[in-house]
Amino acid sequence: MRQLLLVVCFLSAFQIYSQGLLDKEVTIKFNKLNLEKSIGLLEKVSAVNFSYNSKQIQQIDKQITQTFTKTSVRKVLDFLLMNTKLVYKEIGQQITIYELKNTSSTVVLSGYIREKKSGEELVGARIYFPEHGVGCVANSYGFYSIQLPLGPTKFRVSSLGMLTLQDQVLIEDEMVLNIGLLEDTIMLSTVEVRVDSSKIREKHTDLTQLDEIVITPNAVSRVPAAIGERDLMRHLQQFPGVQPATDGTANFQVRGTGMSGNLVMIDEIPIYHPTHLLGLYSIINTDAVKSASFHKDYIPLQYGTRSSSVLQVHTKEGDLNNYHISGGFGALMARLNLEGPVLKNRSSFYFAGRTSTFPGRILSILGNDNLGNPSFMDYNGKINFKLNSNNRIYFTGYYGRDGLRDTSYSYNWGNIAAGFRWNHVVNSKTFSNFSLIHSEFNYRYAFNTQAFEYFGQKVITDKLAVDFNNFYNNSIKINYGFSLSYLRTTKGNFVEKDADLFLNRAAFENGFYASVEKKFSRRLIVKAGLRVPFSFHIGTGDTTAYLNKNNELSPVIYQKNKFYDPIFWLDPRMVGTFRINEQHELQFAAMVASQTTHIINYLNYFLPIELWTPSSKYLKPERNYQVSGGWTGNWKTVKTSAVVYHKYVMNVIDYYSPIFTSSNAIESNLLSGNLRVFGLELMLTFQVKSWYSTAISYAYTNTKQRVDGINQNLPYVAQGDRPHYFSFSQYFNLTKKWQITTNYILHSGTAITLPNGQFVVDGNAFPIYSSARNSERLPTYERFDIAFRRQLGVKKGKNHWDLKLTISNFFDETNASSAYVEKSPTDPSKLIVQTVDYSPILILLNLNFNY
Repeated sequence: MRQLLLVVCFLSAFQIYSQGLLDKEVTIKFNKLNLEKSIGLLEKVSAVNFSYNSKQIQQIDKQITQTFTKTSVRKVLDFLLMNTKLVYKEIGQQITIYELKNTSSTVVLSGYIREKKSGEELVGARIYFPEHGVGCVANSYGFYSIQLPLGPTKFRVSSLGMLTLQDQVLIEDEMVLNIGLLEDTIMLSTVEVRVDSSKIREKHTDLTQLDEIVITPNAVSRVPAAIGERDLMRHLQQFPGVQPATDGTANFQVRGTGMSGNLVMIDEIPIYHPTHLLGLYSIINTDAVKSASFHKDYIPLQYGTRSSSVLQVHTKEGDLNNYHISGGFGALMARLNLEGPVLKNRSSFYFAGRTSTFPGRILSILGNDNLGNPSFMDYNGKINFKLNSNNRIYFTGYYGRDGLRDTSYSYNWGNIAAGFRWNHVVNSKTFSNFSLIHSEFNYRYAFNTQAFEYFGQKVITDKLAVDFNNFYNNSIKINYGFSLSYLRTTKGNFVEKDADLFLNRAAFENGFYASVEKKFSRRLIVKAGLRVPFSFHIGTGDTTAYLNKNNELSPVIYQKNKFYDPIFWLDPRMVGTFRINEQHELQFAAMVASQTTHIINYLNYFLPIELWTPSSKYLKPERNYQVSGGWTGNWKTVKTSAVVYHKYVMNVIDYYSPIFTSSNAIESNLLSGNLRVFGLELMLTFQVKSWYSTAISYAYTNTKQRVDGINQNLPYVAQGDRPHYFSFSQYFNLTKKWQITTNYILHSGTAITLPNGQFVVDGNAFPIYSSARNSERLPTYERFDIAFRRQLGVKKGKNHWDLKLTISNFFDETNASSAYVEKSPTDPSKLIVQTVDYSPILILLNLNFNY
């Protein structure tokens, strides 16, 4: 009897397994529907994924009225596609519909590469056809296009953090093939595929490349959390060449230039002030991040408003099929994330919110005993709609606020951002993206005097951008487009009272670009192009005075609505990759990047007082001329990289006198000059299967800045300069329950300017600064962090919860993150130097959940 049951079960299982998607039975009713809506209804009823080109479907003019009861999908499709040139085929757990009309020997295969369970597009996923030795990389929206010969062929699809898919397809004509990948739950940080010299280059999250550095949330989780919470911008500081702008904070600087040269974008929306809590955390909610790309050697041509680097963050779209809730809470922060379908398989949403939870005055770590209770909150939201196979729209929103109050002042600041994007597949080779963006940052400071004085500023950008990706053929890819931006700084509108204006400015920042990626051979690939930025200043009726190198002022009156200072540049950029063999690869990059808006840190301290002012004939645009060369080595467990670079930055600005200057005269204390930087960046990663990995990086940076009128016209090191920077992180995957991460940072002290004397007026001391600029350094910075993660419910297969214990600055090293001068509280006729330590020892426990 047991043997008979076993045979029955085996035959039943075989029958179930062998039943394809086309054999699945459905009961469905079509009532005067066109072909596209009929296929959409069949997709919904059958729960089977379909791939097709909407334009091909829409060309067929027919209305369908028919009812099917327990009929196979195959027979329903036969009826729907009857008397058309459309055919169908089951490929890779989906049904592909395409039109037979080809007479040539090659056709175009295109589509999207997605995460199978959630339906989210995978940025930078790769598809490769080994029999033909060709492959391509999906763009930032997961779209790919490649030209292939007719006939059967095998393909392989890979993406960071996903299982590699290998399958085959019979290519009979041009078709749309959407591909779904499953998450790799073992190798979380990267997917390693051993390749020979004929195959396309694989990127890794843990190794720097000249064209870009790709970062995933799983890679961020392999470094101890920043003060108890994962933080993307702090994780970025593990890579050579990227350093904290102020030690212990999330703000970063790149290769000796200040943080004003960094463009931080969330879903293509520029963010003006990207940190919370006086710089302790970034505004980027890691829970909402799908992936991020960072550029410092080669900035893609579509980006043109910053000269030093670009951080582009792609947020999650939300699961198209299932609802999820996740989050966590600890001593400093609480997080909540919601996602799920709006219309199953066609529309989804993602929402992420955070708020501060720390009690009382836990942030006395900021070094001010008068601080009250700093607070922050932010919200990320995103919703998308698949209109059809060729059109998809996205709505992204962000809102965040910070607050801080002490005995004398109150501070409030925050960002508001919104974006609309429309992805349109023009044809099988051309992908377009239309973006409409709004971003603003405002802040308000109130002095608690009897009159309650207020000051602050609001900076706003409205931007229109159109971008095209054309997959011309398998060896040439063309990108082109333009952007139009309207920037203005205005008076901030606040509840109690409008703040007095810092600077009232307006300008247009625009640009056209085109680039070509050419594959000359299986070893040599080059990307090159030109960006043409142009801008002009619009008068707002204000008056200012510019300082020149002779210490003379040039007063200027900007008449309202009159155009001033048109600026037109040519910014060429290129990056080339030469693959020597399976293990070794050489890269070379050169670029010119212009920045037409100057961002001025109003005080050398931790408060977010920043000023935005457009370029003029007195404050010319900052231009970065940079060349770099690199080598990468890739072995089974070890990956290494070495990069040397030189950059020459024109028109960098600095304070003529490093003291507080009233806001309406800020430009009367600025001079511009040139900055030279050269450096060496080394990185090594080592991984032993899934239980251990490490990343070691070192950067040497040499900066020399020269500004006529400062430091007796002699070169001096740039503000924030740190010649040596070393980072060493480790990840231990001990068991299914326990993981340990560590991180060690050691670097030179930060260059600063301190007074060398004082003078006293009416019993009050005032500082005297010598001509020497940035001649002092803070002590050497050293910190070791460790984190322990315990997953709960592993044995029951319900590991929805985990506990994380983080110990920052484990050995309690004293590190001065910044220094400033103030009057002695006991004797106002004396000045004292105060330091702020942003990284004291902290022991924090976080509880996280995911359903």
